[in-house]
Amino acid sequence: ALKRIAVGLQQDPQDLQLRFASGFVYMGNGHWAFAEQAFRSVAGQLPQAANLRPLISELAHRQGRPADAATHRAAGKSDSPPT
Repeated sequence: ALKRIAVGLQQDPQDLQLRFASGFVYMGNGHWAFAEQAFRSVAGQLPQAANLRPLISELAHRQGRPADAATHRAAGKSDSPPT
């Protein structure tokens, strides 16, 4: 799956669907840093993707970066709509 996604991203590096998909493929393979990079890219280009912040936080935590994880977790809470 990753090879097909990589070919697609070579053809269109701005394709957010392919970046999103690559993040999950990387996660499935245990490549936390690559997954985080893919999801950060999507979140950076698509402000509506604030729901990715908890996932990015978890990926930072899995890489042994609890301070970064807490920062993303806090940012995600501030992006949440009021209940």
